[in-house]
Amino acid sequence: MQYKFCSTGSSDTRENPPLDKLPTITKYAICTCLLLALLSPSTSNATGAHVKPVYQIGNVIFPPYIVRNSKGELTGDWMDSFYQIMTKAELEYEFTQYPVARFYKHLLDGKIDISIVSKNIGDQSKVLLLSKQPISKLDVRLFWLPGTTTITELSQLKSQAVVIMRGYQYGGILEELQAQNGTTEQLIQVTRHEEAIQMLTRGRAHYFLGYWRLVDYLVKTQSRVQLDTLRLAEIPLHVSVHKEVENAEALIDRLNSAIFIIGVEEQ
Repeated sequence: MQYKFCSTGSSDTRENPPLDKLPTITKYAICTCLLLALLSPSTSNATGAHVKPVYQIGNVIFPPYIVRNSKGELTGDWMDSFYQIMTKAELEYEFTQYPVARFYKHLLDGKIDISIVSKNIGDQSKVLLLSKQPISKLDVRLFWLPGTTTITELSQLKSQAVVIMRGYQYGGILEELQAQNGTTEQLIQVTRHEEAIQMLTRGRAHYFLGYWRLVDYLVKTQSRVQLDTLRLAEIPLHVSVHKEVENAEALIDRLNSAIFIIGVEEQ
């Protein structure tokens, strides 16, 4: 499995020490307690019978992290890891695929119970609970064709036409770009990454804001163009639970326990 659990970077190691620093006996004692918690029932109905809710999972197609195989099944790095977490937490779920803009809308309005998101941006912090540990990361980069003026910092994009993906926030970089330009007229929105690359090759824009592994995947499998890049940020990704989900705090605790146990087992 290519998925890696990573540290939160907390400076207070007394409260949240890295897994590799814990004594082995401590790790397994914690895992035992967490497993007992995971095995406890999630909810019960009026007769006292245990009922497992079916959680709504929202996602977007995001190769190579989330793709559909020839059988129509969702797979990829994030999906493999997500299946592992949900299985370890013993949760029932069903997936719904959305366009990017609608995905973010339903994250906020509660139609999506659980998902994988970047750190809270704007209104997300008001409605979502995030896992303690990030479970992956995204490398945000600026792309351009060889021969185009090299960019070494974001401020150099002022008044430049930049292609962006509709609905993406880029971990706050989009807000910074909009603020320095004072206008969104130079930000050209497209719905597919293939369109963004075509905008560069056809000379309609000189720069494209995107995610490294996704663009690299498309370049290698489809467009076959060479692109220069500037790395702008690394965005941690967390499992999210909407606060309106019944027993949301208990649910995120359950997911945190599953993530911790998987991290110990993979060491």
